Amino acid sequence: MNHHSDPLLSFQTHLQTQSIQASVLGLHYTGSQLEQSQSLELADGACLNLGGGRVQLQLQAKDLSPSSIALDLKFSVVEGSCQDIALGLQLHFEQWSEKDWVFLPACVYAGNRFPIYEAYGKPIPHSPEPDPHNWVQLSNAPHLTHGPGPSRFQVLTGDCATPCVGIYSPGFQRGFLLMTDQGTTQGDHALELIESEDRRSARLILKSPGVREGGKYNYPGPLADRPMNLEPGAVFHLRLELHSFPAHSPEDLYAGFLRVRKHLAPQRDRAELPFRSAFQLIEDKHNRESWVEPEGYWSVGMRESSSQNFQTGWVGGPNTIWPLLISGDATSFHRALRAWDFICGSATPSGFVRSCYHQGSWQDHGDRPCYLRYSADTLYFLMKTLLHLRVGPPHVEPRPNWLSLARGLADAFVKVWHEAGHLPHYVHPQTGAVYLGGSCAAALAPAGLALAARFF
Repeated sequence: MNHHSDPLLSFQTHLQTQSIQASVLGLHYTGSQLEQSQSLELADGACLNLGGGRVQLQLQAKDLSPSSIALDLKFSVVEGSCQDIALGLQLHFEQWSEKDWVFLPACVYAGNRFPIYEAYGKPIPHSPEPDPHNWVQLSNAPHLTHGPGPSRFQVLTGDCATPCVGIYSPGFQRGFLLMTDQGTTQGDHALELIESEDRRSARLILKSPGVREGGKYNYPGPLADRPMNLEPGAVFHLRLELHSFPAHSPEDLYAGFLRVRKHLAPQRDRAELPFRSAFQLIEDKHNRESWVEPEGYWSVGMRESSSQNFQTGWVGGPNTIWPLLISGDATSFHRALRAWDFICGSATPSGFVRSCYHQGSWQDHGDRPCYLRYSADTLYFLMKTLLHLRVGPPHVEPRPNWLSLARGLADAFVKVWHEAGHLPHYVHPQTGAVYLGGSCAAALAPAGLALAARFF
């Protein structure tokens, strides 16, 4: 047979040179508990007996390049009905290594194969000194296991900036990309990677709808993920692209991703909204729905939880105050000044600030450690504010509590740097002693310190 006349066969032959086998996958669930898994060779006409019915695959393949292919998987119910199922594609990497670099845009880098501390519902570990052999450590996040034991992550396409899994293989000196679209009317797809315990093989799975088994990576409770029901004659489509190309580093993998990342993105008409009009909409919303009296602050959301009420950085707080101060109307300007008064109440004896305010109190009260992302953001935007108000218009004299907060934060960061030699993740709120080291949480602090040096 002439492989060039059959795009799928030609691409499968190419994959086999890298010890990758492709198969069509059918899954049957009870709730989110997997009850049955069936895989067959990826071929037109393949039939899966699943969930009380029978599904047949009609496969269309199109060459994109000698080592890239676009696939349209059309599943049709040809017998009975299929209840509580998911359908998809499985790629079996028969020559795998812990050195293989796994990438999901804005979600997973290097497989997130780092030491993990289980943060959800558990005390924060006391670990002041970073491990020089494992500088990076993560709280609960999608990750492959660092060390022995089962190794698996499962995410929804909505967890990624682009629905994609990329793999750089140092052994084969190749980059590999699985690209898909966001999802279907049944919901987001799921992307899953499972390593064997000896790390010599792995399975990459694309399934739809996305059903995460055993809970979310940072939440052990029940999820809304549900399989689908397909009635007699129903049709279900799944689109994807597979790309293979030479790669000698993770940077080559990223370059390959950037070349194709928009292939399956929906094409939308572009409707321009002037920035000033957009700002006006956001400002009106904040002053109408987010301003909180009598404390005097803009909430992140509608105050249904502590994270949606007030935060001293990250997604709200000073990050919101700054643009409303410099570009808002007179109401926003004066409210921005009041909001800084409110933030001053978050300072701890160490000089660092608390994080979330909800239902009349700061949620991390007492001796709960200070997370330095909040303090770094607060210092940076406070110094920008003080420098701006010094010049104006309008010129505003700094209030003593603002200066006290600024000096306290700057001194606290300098102190912890001199004592620990790095900017940590958590510190003790009373003393500033490092509670958990090895972090990029306070990455904005050097910029805040540079502005403080200019101001003071």
